[in-house]
Order: sequence, then C-alpha cells, then structure tokens
Amino acid sequence: MVKITVVKKILIDELIAEIDDSKYLPFEACDVFEVGQVFVFKDIDDEMPKGFCTSAWNDIYRDVMMIMFGAAPAPKLKTANSMYSCCTWGLRPVVFKIEKF
Repeated sequence: MVKITVVKKILIDELIAEIDDSKYLPFEACDVFEVGQVFVFKDIDDEMPKGFCTSAWNDIYRDVMMIMFGAAPAPKLKTANSMYSCCTWGLRPVVFKIEKF
C-alpha cells in the first residue's frame, strides 16, 4: 500500500504576473487539494484514489508505482521507501509525499 500526502500547494506569483487575461484573475492556489490531505492507494489493480485530481494522478502515477514496487529514488529521504512528487500545473503545482507502508 502507498500513502500519498499533500505537503505543499505552491503559487508562483512572478509567473502569474504575466497573465494578461482578467477572466483568470485573481489566480489562486489549487482548490482540489488541502495541505495534510491523505490518500491511500492499496494495490496496482486499484483505481485512482477517490477525490484525487485526474491530471495530478497522471503526473505522479509513475512515482506511486516506483514506491509501491520498492524502487529507491534519488535523493534518498530520511523516511525509507518514500519520495516527493508533484503535479505539472506550472503556475500552481501541488507537492505530494509518497510513502510505502
């Protein structure tokens, strides 16, 4: 099983300042996830965790599989069998900690 924890939501102000279309402003951090939110992925045959953003899942799925099957990604974290990964939403990414348990 793999635990996926939302550890940080980032808003990149200097990039957002380049938006030239007022219908997108004000631009906020991701509204799908909350810091501290936890999801569990039980098995390779499982579906995406309920409530998880499809785009973010597509971005981190490879890393979830690596941890599930015991890969040792670099850099090594103090918590064994874990890594950080993030979605690729460039202006407001979300960082996840992925841990095998």
